[in-house]
Amino acid sequence: MLHGLCLAAELLRVQAARAGLEGCEFPEDTTWQREFEAAFPWDETPDQLDAIAAVKAAMPGVLHDIAQKINQGDVINLAMGHFNCIWQGDANERILRALGHCTNPPQALNITAPDTLSVRDVATHLGQLMGCEPKFTGEEAPTAWLNNPARSIELFDEPATSMETLLRWTAHWTLHEGRSLGKPTHFEVRDGKY
Repeated sequence: MLHGLCLAAELLRVQAARAGLEGCEFPEDTTWQREFEAAFPWDETPDQLDAIAAVKAAMPGVLHDIAQKINQGDVINLAMGHFNCIWQGDANERILRALGHCTNPPQALNITAPDTLSVRDVATHLGQLMGCEPKFTGEEAPTAWLNNPARSIELFDEPATSMETLLRWTAHWTLHEGRSLGKPTHFEVRDGKY
């Protein structure tokens, strides 16, 4: 257990040091990475493979999807008008810290930022940062699929990376054609069919 806590502490230290650095695109997986993954003794489920791909993607998520639509001149559907968001680095940090809070039986721990974000407001701000006017269709529904991160906020405080920083990173990434897996989140879908 002590070794695991030391490893987690070192990973947190590295993450904190990286948080102040300008972002960069990660290279493709190395031979060692592929061999490491191939040595995993179980077959991943399709959902696990999608999650792994999303984590490896340089800029996954709803912010990226909205920015891509703005950049390409596509219409943004407002049917799912609100969402939660967290930077992957902050999520990873919380996952590591959560290891010290595991219970039996297990308890759910929602990891996201506490704010409920408006798709319209986020798109408008991204549009300003990108010098593009977003196009909208539809109206915001009175409900949305949201997470309640109260317990993780209680344990770990609010994420270190502000929404303004995420929006600036996303705008920069999109305008400079940063790598994407081309797998949208389908954030606007309300019926779960995509």
